[in-house]
Amino acid sequence: MTTNKVTAYKPASNGKNYSGDKEMVSAYSVIVSNGDGMKELVTARVWMARSNSASVAYASVWVLAGEKYTAGHGTAKGYGYHRPSAAIGEAIESAGIKLEKSIYGVGDSAITDALTAIANYLGYQKVLVVNH
Repeated sequence: MTTNKVTAYKPASNGKNYSGDKEMVSAYSVIVSNGDGMKELVTARVWMARSNSASVAYASVWVLAGEKYTAGHGTAKGYGYHRPSAAIGEAIESAGIKLEKSIYGVGDSAITDALTAIANYLGYQKVLVVNH
Protein backbone atom coordinates (compact mmCIF):
# COMPACT_ATOMS: atom_id res chain seq x y z
CA MET A 1 0.00 0.00 0.00
CA THR A 2 1.26 3.45 -0.88
CA THR A 3 1.52 6.45 1.41
CA ASN A 4 1.18 8.86 -1.51
CA LYS A 5 -1.85 9.53 -3.70
CA VAL A 6 -2.60 11.02 -7.10
CA THR A 7 -4.79 14.10 -6.66
CA ALA A 8 -5.05 15.16 -10.34
CA TYR A 9 -4.44 13.44 -13.66
CA LYS A 10 -4.46 15.40 -16.92
CA PRO A 11 -2.62 13.43 -19.65
CA ALA A 12 0.19 15.14 -21.55
CA SER A 13 2.77 14.04 -24.07
CA ASN A 14 6.03 15.50 -22.79
CA GLY A 15 8.29 12.44 -22.44
CA LYS A 16 11.87 12.58 -23.75
CA ASN A 17 14.37 9.83 -24.42
CA TYR A 18 17.83 11.07 -23.43
CA SER A 19 19.60 7.81 -24.36
CA GLY A 20 21.43 9.36 -27.31
CA ASP A 21 23.71 11.67 -25.33
CA LYS A 22 23.23 10.72 -21.67
CA GLU A 23 24.05 7.64 -19.61
CA MET A 24 21.05 5.87 -18.06
CA VAL A 25 21.74 5.53 -14.33
CA SER A 26 18.46 3.96 -13.21
CA ALA A 27 15.17 2.71 -14.55
CA TYR A 28 11.89 1.76 -12.91
CA SER A 29 9.24 -0.54 -14.34
CA VAL A 30 5.78 -0.77 -12.78
CA ILE A 31 4.33 -4.20 -13.46
CA VAL A 32 0.62 -4.77 -12.81
CA SER A 33 -1.75 -7.70 -12.97
CA ASN A 34 -4.53 -7.00 -15.46
CA GLY A 35 -6.55 -10.21 -15.10
CA ASP A 36 -5.11 -11.83 -18.24
CA GLY A 37 -1.55 -11.72 -16.99
CA MET A 38 0.92 -8.98 -16.29
CA LYS A 39 1.92 -5.83 -18.16
CA GLU A 40 4.23 -2.88 -17.74
CA LEU A 41 2.09 0.12 -16.84
CA VAL A 42 4.71 2.77 -16.02
CA THR A 43 8.31 3.25 -17.10
CA ALA A 44 10.56 5.84 -15.44
CA ARG A 45 14.19 6.43 -16.40
CA VAL A 46 16.97 8.66 -15.08
CA TRP A 47 20.01 9.75 -17.08
CA MET A 48 23.13 11.79 -16.33
CA ALA A 49 25.90 13.16 -18.51
CA ARG A 50 28.82 10.83 -19.12
CA SER A 51 31.19 12.99 -17.06
CA ASN A 52 32.26 12.09 -13.51
CA SER A 53 31.45 15.64 -12.45
CA ALA A 54 27.91 15.58 -13.91
CA SER A 55 25.47 17.38 -11.64
CA VAL A 56 22.24 17.28 -13.67
CA ALA A 57 19.80 14.37 -13.55
CA TYR A 58 17.37 14.02 -16.44
CA ALA A 59 14.24 11.90 -16.10
CA SER A 60 11.23 10.79 -18.10
CA VAL A 61 8.09 8.96 -17.11
CA TRP A 62 5.72 7.13 -19.45
CA VAL A 63 2.33 5.83 -18.28
CA LEU A 64 1.17 3.22 -20.80
CA ALA A 65 -2.53 3.24 -19.91
CA GLY A 66 -4.45 3.32 -23.20
CA GLU A 67 -6.70 6.39 -23.26
CA LYS A 68 -4.98 7.65 -20.12
CA TYR A 69 -1.51 7.49 -21.71
CA THR A 70 0.69 10.28 -20.45
CA ALA A 71 4.38 11.14 -20.46
CA GLY A 72 6.61 13.81 -18.99
CA HIS A 73 10.23 14.80 -18.44
CA GLY A 74 12.15 16.69 -15.78
CA THR A 75 15.60 17.70 -14.59
CA ALA A 76 17.34 18.33 -11.30
CA LYS A 77 20.72 20.00 -10.84
CA GLY A 78 23.10 20.74 -8.06
CA TYR A 79 24.31 18.75 -5.08
CA GLY A 80 23.22 17.89 -1.55
CA TYR A 81 19.92 16.17 -2.27
CA HIS A 82 18.61 13.12 -4.15
CA ARG A 83 18.51 14.37 -7.74
CA PRO A 84 16.88 11.25 -9.29
CA SER A 85 13.75 11.63 -7.14
CA ALA A 86 13.65 15.37 -7.84
CA ALA A 87 13.93 14.77 -11.61
CA ILE A 88 11.30 12.01 -11.58
CA GLY A 89 9.02 14.21 -9.45
CA GLU A 90 9.32 16.94 -12.07
CA ALA A 91 8.70 14.39 -14.87
CA ILE A 92 5.53 13.15 -13.12
CA GLU A 93 4.30 16.73 -12.86
CA SER A 94 5.19 17.37 -16.53
CA ALA A 95 3.06 14.32 -17.39
CA GLY A 96 0.04 16.06 -15.86
CA ILE A 97 0.01 14.04 -12.65
CA LYS A 98 -0.27 15.79 -9.29
CA LEU A 99 0.77 13.89 -6.18
CA GLU A 100 -0.48 14.54 -2.67
CA LYS A 101 3.13 14.53 -1.35
CA SER A 102 6.16 15.89 -3.13
CA ILE A 103 8.95 13.43 -3.92
CA TYR A 104 11.50 16.13 -4.83
CA GLY A 105 14.86 15.07 -3.41
CA VAL A 106 13.34 12.56 -0.98
CA GLY A 107 14.95 9.32 -2.25
CA ASP A 108 14.37 5.98 -3.94
CA SER A 109 11.53 4.84 -1.67
CA ALA A 110 9.57 8.00 -2.54
CA ILE A 111 9.95 7.17 -6.24
CA THR A 112 8.62 3.65 -5.68
CA ASP A 113 5.75 5.02 -3.60
CA ALA A 114 4.81 7.63 -6.23
CA LEU A 115 4.88 5.12 -9.09
CA THR A 116 2.72 2.74 -7.03
CA ALA A 117 0.28 5.61 -6.34
CA ILE A 118 -0.06 6.18 -10.10
CA ALA A 119 -0.87 2.49 -10.67
CA ASN A 120 -3.37 2.55 -7.78
CA TYR A 121 -5.04 5.66 -9.22
CA LEU A 122 -5.47 3.82 -12.52
CA GLY A 123 -7.23 0.97 -10.71
CA TYR A 124 -4.43 -1.53 -10.16
CA GLN A 125 -3.91 -2.92 -6.67
CA LYS A 126 -1.44 -5.73 -7.49
CA VAL A 127 1.65 -3.68 -8.26
CA LEU A 128 5.33 -4.55 -8.48
CA VAL A 129 7.92 -1.77 -8.93
CA VAL A 130 11.26 -2.99 -10.24
CA ASN A 131 14.29 -0.69 -9.98
CA HIS A 132 16.89 -1.81 -12.52
